[in-house]
Amino acid sequence: MGFFDLFYITLISGLIGSSIAARKGGKYCAACHVVVEEIEYEISKVDRKKVLEVDGFRIDPQGNQMKRRTIPYARSETHLTEITEELCERMNQYALSTDKNTGEVKYVLTKSRDGNPVTLENVSMSSQTADELRNLCNAFIEDNDENMVEYFKQKHDDPKNDFCQNIAEACDSEEEEEDEDEAKDEL
Repeated sequence: MGFFDLFYITLISGLIGSSIAARKGGKYCAACHVVVEEIEYEISKVDRKKVLEVDGFRIDPQGNQMKRRTIPYARSETHLTEITEELCERMNQYALSTDKNTGEVKYVLTKSRDGNPVTLENVSMSSQTADELRNLCNAFIEDNDENMVEYFKQKHDDPKNDFCQNIAEACDSEEEEEDEDEAKDEL
C-alpha cells in the first residue's frame, strides 16, 4: 500500500467520522424527536380493532400452507412503512425553537392536533426551516429505516428518548451532556 492509498483511506475515514459526528445532537436530535412523535401519533390514530391478515410461511405435512393469522394493523410493518414514506412531507407544520437559557434546539408543532389554541414562543418559521427539517427527516429515516420498523412494532414507555439516544444514537444521553458541560466549565 502506497502513501497515496493510505492518505485517501485516512481522508475518507475522517470525512465519514465527521459526518457521523455532525448527525449527533442539535438539529439532528431534534429531528429524531419529531419523527418519533409523528410515528407514535400516527399509530395512535389507528382503530385498535383494525387488523391485518398475514399468511404463514409454514407448510404442514400434507403440503398445505398453515392458517392465516391476524396482527394489529397499527404497529404492523406495512403501516410503519407507510408512515415513514409519507412522514417528511409534513415537516412544514413545525418551527425551530431555541431555548434562551440552555441553547437547546427543538422543533415545535405550529398547529394543534386537537383544535385547541397553540402558544408559540421564541420560534423561527420559514420555508428554509421547513426544508431543513424535511431534509433532516429524510436523512434520519434513510439512516434508521430498518431499526425504526423493528423498534415501533412494540410499544415503549419513553420512545422518543429511548430510540433517539440508544437505538439511532442521534442524541447525547444526559450523562454525556453533563460530562460535556463539566469539560466546558473546567476550561
